Amino acid sequence: MCGRTLQMPPPLLTLGRAYLLNRLDDLIGAGALDEASADRIRVIISRELEAGAVRPATVPALPVARPSSAAGATAVPVPAAPPRIA
Repeated sequence: MCGRTLQMPPPLLTLGRAYLLNRLDDLIGAGALDEASADRIRVIISRELEAGAVRPATVPALPVARPSSAAGATAVPVPAAPPRIA
């Protein structure tokens, strides 16, 4: 796991929540969730959907500096397509 929060635009976040609500009974049937847990999830997500929840504010990722060994490296040209064998 990378430790970063999954970033999705609000419409996809809403779609994901609705999808999860629709799949809770399947997850119970498969034994992945017990009914009490599914009920808690259902309440939380239903509230978020009713309130028109907006994606929580996140801190943008910080840019990472290039390693010093790559700074002086020359680019290797890559052909657009591999050569054809006749």
